[in-house]
Amino acid sequence: MDMRRLQFKKLRIILAWIGAIVLVYYSRSSPKSFLVGVPIVLAGEGVRLWASGYIERKGAKLATDGPFAYSRNPLYVGNFLMGLGIVVISRNVWLLALFLTGFGIIYRGTIQKEEKDLETLFGDPYRRYLKEVPRIFPQLTPYPFREKISFQWELIKKHREYITLLSIPVLIAGLYLWEKMIVEKKFGLNQQIALAVALIFFAALVLERLSRNKLKSRDGSAPLRRHPPAA
Repeated sequence: MDMRRLQFKKLRIILAWIGAIVLVYYSRSSPKSFLVGVPIVLAGEGVRLWASGYIERKGAKLATDGPFAYSRNPLYVGNFLMGLGIVVISRNVWLLALFLTGFGIIYRGTIQKEEKDLETLFGDPYRRYLKEVPRIFPQLTPYPFREKISFQWELIKKHREYITLLSIPVLIAGLYLWEKMIVEKKFGLNQQIALAVALIFFAALVLERLSRNKLKSRDGSAPLRRHPPAA
């Protein structure tokens, strides 16, 4: 990964955290907004899970089956739906406008850069795929020249998509608790249950992170190779 892309990725993560804090602070959710927004969030994560089961390591192989047969960027479609669902839950029209504008600005540059890289890597097969499959909004018929492969559950683990899956209950419960405990100043049985759910899934995320760091440090302590790499 080049330095410009790494810096842009870090900027995108920082902006996402800032956006999440602003969203929670200005959120004014209601039972109806949860009823409409939560299914949109789950649909977005469903698309992400579907896509994660078909994509190998970025740049290793061109993914053209599964959701990639209908949209060139199904992971970003999933991100859009998840973000949209969260904004719908927040019930704030200004946040909706901010989300739509920010998403378009940030992801347009990302996608254009990735398309150039993929064209360099895969050449004519990618150019043909580029012409046949839309960038974002899915088409109704699959890509006719797709390489048919099976969905692989092990890729879900490889891409750590379960982290996003664990984060969803934390975020939704957090929005609910903000509205009830901070805005309405209520703390009944429903709020206690929501708090317990948020803490359980947050603890799972923390444990996952700690175990990953432990594995990294263990790998880093492996013995050195006998022969130095070629110059």
